[in-house]
Amino acid sequence: PQAVSRLRCINWQLFRSRPTWAGCLHLPSRTVVADGVKFAAVMVTCLVLCPFSLAPMYDQPAAQSLSLFANLPGANRWLAALAMKDYHPFSSQVRFDLKTIAYAADSSEVVTQLRPAPDRFSFTETTTEYESEKNGYHQGIGLRVTWRNDGLYLADVFPGSPADKAGFKRGDRITKVNGHSIDSNTRHASRFLKGSGGQQFTVARNNQQLECKVTPGQVQERKPEYRFFEQHGQSIAYLRFDSFSTWLEPELKRFRKEAAKCQVQRIVIDLRANGGGRLWMAADMTSWLIGKDHSGKTILSYRYPLKYERRNTTITSSGSGNYPGAEKIAFITTDDTCSASESLINAVKVYRPVTLVGSRTCGKPWFMDTLQMGDESFSIISGEVLNARGESETQQGMRPDIRMAEDLTIAAGSSRDPLLKAAVEAVVR
Repeated sequence: PQAVSRLRCINWQLFRSRPTWAGCLHLPSRTVVADGVKFAAVMVTCLVLCPFSLAPMYDQPAAQSLSLFANLPGANRWLAALAMKDYHPFSSQVRFDLKTIAYAADSSEVVTQLRPAPDRFSFTETTTEYESEKNGYHQGIGLRVTWRNDGLYLADVFPGSPADKAGFKRGDRITKVNGHSIDSNTRHASRFLKGSGGQQFTVARNNQQLECKVTPGQVQERKPEYRFFEQHGQSIAYLRFDSFSTWLEPELKRFRKEAAKCQVQRIVIDLRANGGGRLWMAADMTSWLIGKDHSGKTILSYRYPLKYERRNTTITSSGSGNYPGAEKIAFITTDDTCSASESLINAVKVYRPVTLVGSRTCGKPWFMDTLQMGDESFSIISGEVLNARGESETQQGMRPDIRMAEDLTIAAGSSRDPLLKAAVEAVVR
């Protein structure tokens, strides 16, 4: 009604202000034109406002209801802003700045600019990139970095990645990127690692300065690594995997099957580089770790903002066959342990003794929904993840029980790895 009342205030006489137009185009009478334009304007307004207004009633993000406009030039910038303002759990802190939206280079910049202070995770990507990541690929260099007191170090180099082919090694200290010095005053220097063009790195290794040039390309995630061994008369299983991506599920199932067959109940799970992924996979892992006796019990729940509270979901344990569950579990964590990894730890600790070894986790107590908008995917913080006690992780991250820094001179997960040794001691004592 408000839109219609505004349309009625328009001076429709201006539409036929030039007599030559009427003579040349044989326009219909003033009343017919005015009524036709009014009708068209009202219909367009309804097409936009009705789905937008009714979206929460159907538990659908408002921006998703307007996805048919996503292929219009520049539309995704406005849809990204709308999604942040409507769907974000901190929407009251999202500043809907028209100037920022209008002059942003793309939707990714809009999301970055509008993110409220607690959110450093929401992002956009092309649908092609989104599908590639589900299959275990991403565009990049293939490095994991960590800050130490004296600079930026390489904590991991993905096998077969552009960085691996360029000669990077775990433990290298990056001193320059494209001629720019890297020190403690440039903590955001890791943004250089995500550039689309060739990058020139200067790294320090064994008191030498080495030049490495690398061009970002397609990086394949590492497959899960696991093994079984004896320590102090106890059977121990060790599992390391870098994400909760769907393509890894067959390997994770294979590990669970072999561990259950051997009835291994002391388990070390290495999440030092695991940035998260699918929460249902974390729920499956939780079900297995807590065992058959807790089948049907709550393990995780998703809590949306009040507007979309009907989307709230509770996940219960699906059981684990005949496996009784783990007696003791140790998780290896770093500041790259994030999202679904933290949810796994938070869910398991309700039912089983858990020890965290390493450093504080990243602090992401939220889940993210992905909204498909034309050829882009908006991954936006959507709500809070809670365990069976109704507890979420803190934004400051989960504090380790045994605090240790990675020794970057030793291969991660090897028998000499101090983090692994401490985790093994925690589950056997």
